[in-house]
Amino acid sequence: RYQKLTKKDLAASTAVVDPNTRGQRNEKFSWIWHVRDKTKSIPAWMSELDQVNWLRAKARWDRWAEEKILMKSEMEWTRNFFRHSAEKWEERTYRSAHDNAYGGATVFAWREVKTWRLLEEQAE
Repeated sequence: RYQKLTKKDLAASTAVVDPNTRGQRNEKFSWIWHVRDKTKSIPAWMSELDQVNWLRAKARWDRWAEEKILMKSEMEWTRNFFRHSAEKWEERTYRSAHDNAYGGATVFAWREVKTWRLLEEQAE
């Protein structure tokens, strides 16, 4: 039940003071905050501390869930952009071919089409 106290266990955490500080995501509270005496009731401040920690963990979980949704959407937007760019360059190749302007411009446009299609494939 009780462990040997170390300096790390006695260090004050600033996570509650500034919850947006980098590196707080994996910070764990010392074991001394989790020891419970089954014969005594939990003090109100300890219960409040548990509630605050739970709410912070829930908020962190919600932010990561939202980030996951956003990342999927951003990837879809990126693929759509690559597809759109390839279609625009393909349209330019047909337009230059129609104008009998075969040559450097057409070759460049086809290379751009290939590049954008490759990016689209890699994004899949």
